[in-house]
Amino acid sequence: MAQKVKISPGIKLGYTLSDLTPDYTDSTGNTTSYSLAGGYRIGAFVVIPAGKDMMVQATIFLSRKRTSYKHTLTSPPYGPPSGFLPFSYIELPLSLLYKKPSGEGFFYGGGGISPAFRIWRDYYYNTEKFDLGLNLVAGYQTQLGFSFQLDFTKGFIPVLEDFYTSDKQKFSTIGLTFGYTF
Repeated sequence: MAQKVKISPGIKLGYTLSDLTPDYTDSTGNTTSYSLAGGYRIGAFVVIPAGKDMMVQATIFLSRKRTSYKHTLTSPPYGPPSGFLPFSYIELPLSLLYKKPSGEGFFYGGGGISPAFRIWRDYYYNTEKFDLGLNLVAGYQTQLGFSFQLDFTKGFIPVLEDFYTSDKQKFSTIGLTFGYTF
């Protein structure tokens, strides 16, 4: 008789810090530097067992990423000297995770892919509608279903073309997420 696989749904809410790389300087001396800025994400997930000590976690997030910037402009066009660039995405991370029992719950860690689709535009810069990154995940879940998770995602697709130099930047995001598995 075939054994049923128990799929466990859940919800997540988290805080992110995002940055764009690389910083740049153009031939006239104009520079732009980016630094970490806070955002948020909210979503749902399912956990699918993949063996005794393994599981697959598929998540859907509504994600608001931000990065701060500072322009040092020596020639026109002069723009705002500093501010925030907001990005809004639907993210779909898919991770293969190893779990290790500990106390009244278990630690887990692993990684996977994280495709993201931009869902609205907040400013005048040229932005890509799709991003793809690799993610690393580490967390702990209690027997009651409460969890916290740290993750890092490194984007591989340039998502922003700079207004002044046409340089292209990629996202790096650190996240802290709290969740509940039903």
